[in-house]
Amino acid sequence: MTLLTADQRPIKVRLAEIDAPESGQPYGSRAKQALANLAFGRQARVQVVDRDHYGRVVGRVYADGLDVNAELVR
Repeated sequence: MTLLTADQRPIKVRLAEIDAPESGQPYGSRAKQALANLAFGRQARVQVVDRDHYGRVVGRVYADGLDVNAELVR
């Protein structure tokens, strides 16, 4: 997922503790749409858990107070 900072810089974030299908995999587009429904256009906060080997932030995302990671799994 890509989030924009307050100064409009994009930051790539991997959702911690989730192994969702990617776009080329079965259900990948449905997972992407579910994530967009939860977070697109909302104020988000990231609780950083780690960084992966590509330098991306791995974290828990909260959009308008909703735990996006938990909601996506649910």
